[in-house]
Amino acid sequence: MSILSIVKYELRWNLRKKRFFIFLLVSLILETFTILIPLSIPQFPVVKSRIGLEFGVLTLHPFITMLASIAIVMNSFPEEYNSGHLSILFTKPIKRHLILLGKTLGSLLSVSIMVLFSTVYAFLLSWILYGVQSHLTGYLIAFLSISLSSLFFVTFINLLGILTKSSIASALFTFLLYITLTVLEGFLIASQLMGIRVDVSYLYVMPSYGFTHLPHTTVGIYTLQSSLLQIGGIPLDSSICLINILAYSLLFYILSYYLFRRLEPP
Repeated sequence: MSILSIVKYELRWNLRKKRFFIFLLVSLILETFTILIPLSIPQFPVVKSRIGLEFGVLTLHPFITMLASIAIVMNSFPEEYNSGHLSILFTKPIKRHLILLGKTLGSLLSVSIMVLFSTVYAFLLSWILYGVQSHLTGYLIAFLSISLSSLFFVTFINLLGILTKSSIASALFTFLLYITLTVLEGFLIASQLMGIRVDVSYLYVMPSYGFTHLPHTTVGIYTLQSSLLQIGGIPLDSSICLINILAYSLLFYILSYYLFRRLEPP
């Protein structure tokens, strides 16, 4: 049994569930309402050719990615452990670190598929409502970076699943982590507006989050796509963000493996 078989198994396990399609439908509904905001407020200051990217993708997808990771991955280990499916895998001639790696990659691909559907939907709906959409490269960059950011949540949820063997606990603690990061982001915005420089770059774990200093006391929230267009390269905050994602994900993965190799069949 190869790691590719584990990845295929995890993909089939995730994509055949009703939960996947229900959440995909919910994410598309949320995306529809978000993209309709500029249409319902004629004076809203937006560039119509970038509405799909800035409203549908960069604004909403980080939140969708977190929820998608919870919906798809929360049962990956707890459900299979409690149902006995993991015991079957343990009897196969494959090492546990390959099982963990295969399930992690399978979960990451499952979340990326949902993000891909949402990204394409945002582009098509914006094209229909507002006309030709520009910056197609921005959609690709946003999709790749936000999909990569889901690795942070996938590995964290797997760690909680192995540790607690409870899908509810995994979902709850992951949501609390997201809320905590969101609150800290708001604190950083307030601090910057008051002229207080606070270095919390180690907290950046979503590519569409970050801040750039403008002249004098003005502070703006940057998006990955607009920063790339402005300077023609990956901005520092985005680089730090992607490094953080890989570093935290590696830490969570190592801890998961440490616990997983000591996990006894039920």
